[in-house]
Amino acid sequence: MTQYEEFKQSSREDEVKDKFLQYVSVSLDMRHNIDCYTDNILFEFKYDKDIREPEVLAQAIYYYNILLKHGEKLPPYIALVNIDEIAIFESSIFEYIYKKNSLFANGSPSNPDQAVINAVSVHINQLYFCATFDYEDDFIITINSVKDLLSKKRIVAEKIKVSNVKRAYNGYVRQLGDYILAQSSSNGVFEFRADAIGKATIVAEQLTNTYTIDFQFDNGAKRIENIDKSAYESYWKQWKRIATDEEAIAVFKTIYDLLGLSDRRTKGQFYTPHNLAAEAWNRIVNKLGSNFWENGNWRIWDCCAGTGNLEYDVIPDSCKQYMYLSTLDIEEVDQLKQKFPLNKAIFQYNFLDDRANKLPQSLKDDMNNENIKWLFLINPPYVESQGKSSVQSGTTQSHLQDKMKFENLGDAAREMFSQFLYRIEKDFKHKYYLGLFSSVKFFTSKKFERFRGFWTPQFDGGFVVNASEHFQCKGDWPLIFSLFDRTFRRQFELGVNPWLSQSFEYDIFDKNLNIVGTKKFKVYDKTRNFRAFFPDNPPVLTVKTPLLSSGIALSTGSAYCEPFAPHGFLGTMVFIGGDFQQQNRCFLASGVVNTNHNNIYLTRDNYKIILTGFALYKAPVCDWLRNKDFFSYPKRDLTEEEIADCVLFALLSPNNNCATFRFPDGSIITNELNPLDSTMFDFSQCSQVGKEAFEQAKNYLENKVNYKNLNTLFGKGKFLGFYQYKTTKDAKHD
Repeated sequence: MTQYEEFKQSSREDEVKDKFLQYVSVSLDMRHNIDCYTDNILFEFKYDKDIREPEVLAQAIYYYNILLKHGEKLPPYIALVNIDEIAIFESSIFEYIYKKNSLFANGSPSNPDQAVINAVSVHINQLYFCATFDYEDDFIITINSVKDLLSKKRIVAEKIKVSNVKRAYNGYVRQLGDYILAQSSSNGVFEFRADAIGKATIVAEQLTNTYTIDFQFDNGAKRIENIDKSAYESYWKQWKRIATDEEAIAVFKTIYDLLGLSDRRTKGQFYTPHNLAAEAWNRIVNKLGSNFWENGNWRIWDCCAGTGNLEYDVIPDSCKQYMYLSTLDIEEVDQLKQKFPLNKAIFQYNFLDDRANKLPQSLKDDMNNENIKWLFLINPPYVESQGKSSVQSGTTQSHLQDKMKFENLGDAAREMFSQFLYRIEKDFKHKYYLGLFSSVKFFTSKKFERFRGFWTPQFDGGFVVNASEHFQCKGDWPLIFSLFDRTFRRQFELGVNPWLSQSFEYDIFDKNLNIVGTKKFKVYDKTRNFRAFFPDNPPVLTVKTPLLSSGIALSTGSAYCEPFAPHGFLGTMVFIGGDFQQQNRCFLASGVVNTNHNNIYLTRDNYKIILTGFALYKAPVCDWLRNKDFFSYPKRDLTEEEIADCVLFALLSPNNNCATFRFPDGSIITNELNPLDSTMFDFSQCSQVGKEAFEQAKNYLENKVNYKNLNTLFGKGKFLGFYQYKTTKDAKHD
């Protein structure tokens, strides 16, 4: 495992700190409660708290005031670090702040006074160095840069080139985004490009420490923006502009591939890597035939062509005269025309909102020609609409969404790729094929049940990749390419569910595009979902139980409504849903969890089936490939040995949070989910591996823990985690 992979697995602030300091070879010095003090850098660490917020910087400035009062050396640099990024400042720009003692009369480093926050916020974009940790290369450069500063070297300004242009752009938006993004249609991509090649001119300097800058774009358009002088100069101390036209051509040959990614984050889109685009086209050709377009009866439409990544150096020139490319952004049309001069038509078109009368006449004519066959290529956005206040509101909140809701297609209406599919299905009464990059939600999500009844294609193969490796998405999850056939719309027999009757088997590709296996995605079946596995909760609740969770004292500052549980109550299984990505939100508790979680009560009568379901859900490792899978309970009855192993797994799980609870009135409820209580749990039925695991845990508890006093918080995993039993059967779902 690389340092980057190890670092990104951190789950707490102290892990972020310990690992980062280890990588830069710094011994921990926490004088005055500073996260870490060195002669050259004062470090302030967070886990996932946004270090762009001024209060984080204000914390560090409090420490400078404290160091000043104690006569300590003041480090020339401040480094704010979290799991996702780093921001480094020169401390000298804050000298007039930390020397003003009256500012620090109130507040503390952990709770900065608003006056200090306001003072440092003026300089929040005046960075000496910054980087996001989206990729391993960025992390390595960061570690080396911090080492340079620790050895009293300065960070040398980098020339913008192919290998670092994405990082340079990210820093540009990080520091100057407040001034350019509000009016930018490209998330600052075109402004950055103009500035990097010397087509951004300072036309005036205002008395308010502001530059007025004229951005000139390739299409002849221009923009005037006022940008903070200090922030602007700070950025161009870190980077050197591209000096010659030859260098600019080399750097920006792939600028829309690299930076189009960042532009599309706001819109939920991601470019198609070249090798995957080529593989997708090969599969289409294998299905439709070599040179299938040559008879002139086919038309191909990429409905969200963006910068043409799906077609670039992939589709033969002889095919491009039959292709239509449409893109959401008007700025990308000229770029597409330069890339693909042979294409039939390239035009700006919002596929989800614009009306058909905006289409080129040639496309309208082809749509009305019943002899034309269609192939749609789309790599649509992977985001949901969150409503009009969302970042994606301009694209996901479309009139198609309203129409889909009117047709009762459920929450699938919020997904952008389903909106594309809806538009194609409605507008094209002809037969068509579809090459689609998408998530797997239309298989695995219960939200797509109604949509699966509306759109019923024939599956003709595909492949699955890790989205984080190939599409630079955040998070590890399966992203698929599917070839769907809609030329046989009435192929499926009446009463047959076309989704449940097909096998959706995909080739699994690693990052080098080697096939390493196959993955069969199961279509969500509500008759075999997670909740259906368990018995209903008893209707009569008579046992007084603790509220919230195991062994946690009641809050004295909030109203308390005493919950109740059924007779024979042992505990509660708590869960959100049956998706494997929700595994970590499923646990066992002593009482009733008063949140939006679901509660299933364990009693002496039903504990075996509930703990069995718990183990079947929790035991499988939720890697990227099964991240979107849903729980599907076994079709066969489990053996007594398998059930006993599942019960043991549940009782030794770190997610078993059961313990004794003492009420304010002194009454006690003692949870009985104790694996040492062999009178209740007969582990003689376990497999040999299970028996050994039980004996290890029993011996450990008897020797190390006063298990009779369950207030030791048995089940918290502090001492039993080492003995957690992992079933070798991996919870079969056959």
